[in-house]
Amino acid sequence: MVVVVAALLTLTIPDDLLSASRFLPFVILPVGAILSMWFNRGRAFLSLASLFLAYTGYTIASRMDADAFAAHAVLSAIAIFIPLNFALMLALPERGVFHFRSYRWLLLIVVETVLTAWVASAGNSPLSGVAWRDVLSHWLFDPDPTPFLGRLLFAAGIALEIGRVFERQSPLEIGLGASLLAFFMAVTWIHATGAFTVFFSGAGLILLVSVLQESHDMAFRDELTGLPAGPPHAGRTFVGNGFRFHDRDG
Repeated sequence: MVVVVAALLTLTIPDDLLSASRFLPFVILPVGAILSMWFNRGRAFLSLASLFLAYTGYTIASRMDADAFAAHAVLSAIAIFIPLNFALMLALPERGVFHFRSYRWLLLIVVETVLTAWVASAGNSPLSGVAWRDVLSHWLFDPDPTPFLGRLLFAAGIALEIGRVFERQSPLEIGLGASLLAFFMAVTWIHATGAFTVFFSGAGLILLVSVLQESHDMAFRDELTGLPAGPPHAGRTFVGNGFRFHDRDG
């Protein structure tokens, strides 16, 4: 639904208002990441962090590069790395934000960020040289409209998403796939005024709402049976230092 609304907004809202919306992801994505950390939703946190870095990187590159190669390189990188990250997160179980193995995800994001900056600086730094300019012209990496490798990874992510939803129809499982779809539409419609920002905002909003909905369900619905959960002491009668169970009819 959010993706459909985002598409309608890009078609109906005047261009000047769409241009002014470019700051929305800088609000939605950090707020979503903070809520994900608060509720210990590791995959949502890492997805939102990846999206925030991707949007920030492209925003900076598109405003500072005279020959547009940096923006071209960043767009190619995020169109490949974001679907890759989502596919990996959909393939692996939820472990929370503070699990001791979560540092591997952060290391992956750092490596992706450094590699993107290195490639984007090709021709402007002795360390990067100019070879990357030829590499990005290859059909596998050319972001026009999206790199073929990025499309393959997106398809893999959606396939994993379908499998996870059949296995467990949780709000977060659905939200990860919908957010990936919104991101893919953002990079595909990047030349449409405001579309990149609107769909990026939609991707973040989908994950934010998914985290809230999943946290609500965990608090008020039994995950095993799917039935509404009662108050903390419902179905219990305390006797002395212990308790015994009784049904609702006594």
